[in-house]
Amino acid sequence: ATPAVAAPTAPLPMPAVAPATPTLDLMVRLEARRRIGRSGRQVYLDSLFAENDSTLQRWPERPGDPIRVALVRDSLYEAASEPDQVVRGAFAVWTQLRLGVELQFVSDTVGADIVVAWVRQFAPEERRTGQTDLQVAGDGNIQHGRITLSLLDPTGRRLDRGGLLTTAAHEVGHVLGLGHSDSPGDLMYPSPRSATLSSRDTQTAQLVYGLPAGSVKGQ
Repeated sequence: ATPAVAAPTAPLPMPAVAPATPTLDLMVRLEARRRIGRSGRQVYLDSLFAENDSTLQRWPERPGDPIRVALVRDSLYEAASEPDQVVRGAFAVWTQLRLGVELQFVSDTVGADIVVAWVRQFAPEERRTGQTDLQVAGDGNIQHGRITLSLLDPTGRRLDRGGLLTTAAHEVGHVLGLGHSDSPGDLMYPSPRSATLSSRDTQTAQLVYGLPAGSVKGQ
């Protein structure tokens, strides 16, 4: 069953000019910590904070300037199972949440903000079928992302369309700034079972995009 989608959390008010004063900056981070604390086990941010020193990473608001997504159309793309539909479907899993980021699929990887490419197989010992690499500014705003998807699983078996979609949707969660979950029922669990968002996936994404990017640590 599809989980109920909660109303998005309203973004915190941001100062009209930059840089913020130390007092205002501290107040913003304090309110962010309060919201995260109130969410408790309804969200998963522990792994993200452990990897990024308690920094929320997200795409900045870009009204009228959509995030451009491009696919590398090489021989591996040609060998993939319905690559365009899989990638578009993976992004649609998350964009249904209306996080405030607009996407546009473009044909040219030059100038694209997110690039999706394929490999035949990752090293078997890595036990992965996808990888996401991010370029993130010091303030936590994501600047560029690259998703790499595998045609084969770690045992060398070809992934079917469902497996590709699940992997792609998981990696799209990463490219939006989410970390791993510790619950097998979540799409962002390291080995997800399906491309369906859980309630925790939904609430985590909405919380991340309801808060400003950057550190939530106090002084």
